[in-house]
Amino acid sequence: MKTHHLLIPKNIILPISILGLILTVIGTLMKLNHWSFGIFTPNLVLSISIVCSLLSIFVVLLDIAKNPIKNKLLWIIPLLFIGNLVAIIYLINREVHLRKALR
Repeated sequence: MKTHHLLIPKNIILPISILGLILTVIGTLMKLNHWSFGIFTPNLVLSISIVCSLLSIFVVLLDIAKNPIKNKLLWIIPLLFIGNLVAIIYLINREVHLRKALR
């Protein structure tokens, strides 16, 4: 079986995914505490985090669909509900899952 490369390289998409998770937490805290730092409003921070998160979820979803990963449904369902965290875990363990699938 042939494996496909990620749409965006791992060394780029993994930091984007981690940044999305961090900005989600910071934006939520800013929103709850009504903090605003100049142009960095909670809505701006959360908007950037949503773009980063959706980008990483989309890339991981395409990678799961293209490659012969075992138990695809067990990756896709959590990806839809707690996407960014699952995307980070998948990107870190991607090579292991691809090696298992090729055996």
